[in-house]
Amino acid sequence: MKLFRKLEAKSKQLVVNVMWLLGTEVTARATRLLTIIAMAFYLSPTEYGIVMLTLAANDVVRLVLRCGAGAQIVQCAEEELTRYCRNGMSVQWIVCSSLTLIQIAVSQVFGMFYDSPQVQELLFAMSFVYLLYPLTSVQVYLVQREAKLDYFSIRNGSCLLAENLSIPVFLWLGAGLWSIVLSKFLFGILWTILFINAPVKRYSPVFEPQFIVQMLKNSGRLVTTELSRALRLHSDVFVAAKLIQPEMFGLYAFAKSAGIGVSQAISNAFNAALFPYLCQSHRDGVSTKAVRNGLFLMVGVACLFLVQGFAAPIYVPMIFGEKWLLAADVITILCTAAICLLMLDTYCNIQRAKGQFQSELNTRFVFSSLAVATFLLWQPDSLEQCAYAVLAGSAIWPAYFVICKLTQLNTTNSRTVVSEEERSCVTKAQ
Repeated sequence: MKLFRKLEAKSKQLVVNVMWLLGTEVTARATRLLTIIAMAFYLSPTEYGIVMLTLAANDVVRLVLRCGAGAQIVQCAEEELTRYCRNGMSVQWIVCSSLTLIQIAVSQVFGMFYDSPQVQELLFAMSFVYLLYPLTSVQVYLVQREAKLDYFSIRNGSCLLAENLSIPVFLWLGAGLWSIVLSKFLFGILWTILFINAPVKRYSPVFEPQFIVQMLKNSGRLVTTELSRALRLHSDVFVAAKLIQPEMFGLYAFAKSAGIGVSQAISNAFNAALFPYLCQSHRDGVSTKAVRNGLFLMVGVACLFLVQGFAAPIYVPMIFGEKWLLAADVITILCTAAICLLMLDTYCNIQRAKGQFQSELNTRFVFSSLAVATFLLWQPDSLEQCAYAVLAGSAIWPAYFVICKLTQLNTTNSRTVVSEEERSCVTKAQ
């Protein structure tokens, strides 16, 4: 009974943590709307497309930050925590330095592939922001491990607000496309200032080669996992930028940032709160009910996506103006696709909380590859075709999941029937 009371307390804590993170995301996305409005006012559709292509490429590289020591520090047993934290500091410097070099290389590739020197210059400049994050990485992971998500949310929200509100200011001052670069540096500097003195235990860095290699191997599996997820999120942008006209791509990029961008932020907030909750429940040996609670909340988040999608024809012309009305139907389709992605993210989060990194990698890689292949085979040539291709690729996972569950249910029922027939025969024989 004591164990179940403990679980119920943690379930309530999960709801509180989700509300903190959702509150932060709602506030951040409200200011993000101001950013989108300002970009729509100051930038042409072609320039808008350049900005979103740059941010998509940066996001793919930046997601690797989540694959350093973070998940291992949050998930590890209490007796292993000190060793993970001390070596984790070294791991973070290795990861972030590598990310800087990787993004510099990516900037060259993107500049040539899309014949866009602006994309190349913006990506190159943004790569140096990564060198700020190792200063506070372990502190942030410990805050998440201890589920101090009110502390995290307030500071993370402040950084997001500063980043979002600075872009309209920089645009007004005439910075143009470089506004997004300046905002990224502002975010990184403020993040470092706010988290460097977090109320968690301090650790001094060490470098144990064998243990760091082990951590990097675990991180390597997570890197592949996160890259699969990132490519799944942004592959449509990368392909559409090459297939459709720049102005049409700008409209599609607007639809994605104004629609699915908000949905993805809510999904990220939900899964950020769910992961430490699942980890703690797994350590306490009560993960089954925790998973059930998480899935129940997931349904609530999915309902928010539906409301956002079907309200798009109303709020798009009111907020952004009539010239963006063509994107409203696309937003509705993309928000429906976001529900499928939410289901996949939640399932993979459950696997990661149990330490099943290889299983998570397999799941993400297979279904991300299928989604990307669907988009490539579709060869969309319009806004609506791009959105339907994304929806078709996203629907593969829930369709597979439902088929597996129905097959499992039929198998269970068949075994039950056979077992009852066997018992009946035995009874008659006696």
